Amino acid sequence: MAKRIYDDRNAQDPQRFILCVHRDRSVLEDLRIDLEAIAPAEYRILPVDSPTRGLEIIHDLESQGDQVDIVISDMGASDFPGYRFLEIVNQRFPHVRKILLTSGDEDDAAVYSINTSDLDRCLRQPVSKEDFRLTIESLLRLCRLRADNEDLLVALRGRNVQLLEMLGSLRQAHTEIEQSYLQTIQALAKALDAKDAYTAGHSGRVSRFAYLLARRMGLSREICEDVRDGALMHDIGKIGVPEAVLLKPGRMTEDEIKLMQMHPVIGAQILEPVEPLRRYIPSVKYHHERWDGKGYPDGLKAEKIPVEARITLIADTFDAITSDRPYRSAKPLDLAIDQFSKFAGMQFDPECVRVFLEILKEDPPGLACKAEA
Repeated sequence: MAKRIYDDRNAQDPQRFILCVHRDRSVLEDLRIDLEAIAPAEYRILPVDSPTRGLEIIHDLESQGDQVDIVISDMGASDFPGYRFLEIVNQRFPHVRKILLTSGDEDDAAVYSINTSDLDRCLRQPVSKEDFRLTIESLLRLCRLRADNEDLLVALRGRNVQLLEMLGSLRQAHTEIEQSYLQTIQALAKALDAKDAYTAGHSGRVSRFAYLLARRMGLSREICEDVRDGALMHDIGKIGVPEAVLLKPGRMTEDEIKLMQMHPVIGAQILEPVEPLRRYIPSVKYHHERWDGKGYPDGLKAEKIPVEARITLIADTFDAITSDRPYRSAKPLDLAIDQFSKFAGMQFDPECVRVFLEILKEDPPGLACKAEA
């Protein structure tokens, strides 16, 4: 029977069934007629007089992708009682709704079935048509609710897969955009270095020195990378400083000094609109703040200065001392060490100085190489 009904249905739409099992064929026919009058059109009614056949039908239909929603059974024969049939149905197909039909002398078996089969209803025969109708309609509503929930769950799972795919694409796009922005800023930093032969390579060296110091101080990998990339663009704001001031070989006027001191703020303004680059603002905006609070632009003091900026200041100062400038030649390493020792706790974070001096005293010639390790 299951095979014939399977062939008769639309293969794209799983069929839904109500199975009736009753030893009395005349009662079975009455149940079929009543159910066809109650159940929606999408339901097929399957009447059988054998619990064994009933189990075969449920198994066949379920294996074909169809759905038995309700099983109605009487107490069956002595060799295969209805309560045992419903118990097996409950174990193998727990989603199926179950109704047991009993007579007056079968109360003990009914109680057993209630306890073992998770019955939805137990109806005493002869069953009133109104009671039977209300029971079936109530169970059909529960079946429809379950089907709707399953459809919703499938839709949600599908949507979750789509969202995960979209999230992966967005992450990839975010990474690519961030990398593109970073490459743009790096190109600007190189362009800035190229404006002045005396400062060529300055940003790259400051980045390497700062990264080495951050790692030696035991900062997290993420912060070390932020220090490295932020130091690379620490002078990016000088793009907004007039070349006449930026490249002036002699002493600057007071107004020119004020213009030059605006470059940290200009740099921060360049980075601010680009969300992925905002994390580099501490290095860019505050790398001229001093430990004693006499720096610029905000006069921050001691640990109120972001650690990225404190590290960048030391790397920037070291490269400034040990590189040629328009107004002087590069100074020896010993002078750099003396300057850091002298101004620790005044211009520089004393702990940063202590660690940086350890690096300088260990292997000064290998400083740049170590920074790339």
